[in-house]
Amino acid sequence: MPDSTDKSARLLSYANLIRERGRHAREEKKKDKKIVRLEKALSKAKDGRLEERFMWIVSLMILFDAYFFAQLSSFESFLIFVFQLFLLIPLAKKLEIKEVMTVLDRASRFFQKGAST
Repeated sequence: MPDSTDKSARLLSYANLIRERGRHAREEKKKDKKIVRLEKALSKAKDGRLEERFMWIVSLMILFDAYFFAQLSSFESFLIFVFQLFLLIPLAKKLEIKEVMTVLDRASRFFQKGAST
């Protein structure tokens, strides 16, 4: 009789161990889902801040242009505008502004087709 009781106790302890591991695995899955959700929220917040920073820079440049372009000739205004584009394009790439990067990709493909023709 001690053997069957011993076997039952071992089987019961194995069953408890398996149940405990399953519960632990479910908790880990819940943690993983929370981590993924928080990472997405953090990424979205970071992208929002970068876009806002870019929009502030563009807004300040527009104010600068409105004030100074009235006092400059057309040619000087054009040169400043081109210079500003050369500053804004790398900045948009660095800040990963998707809309600007899409437009730049399309423009580069257009100019590459024109250059190859």
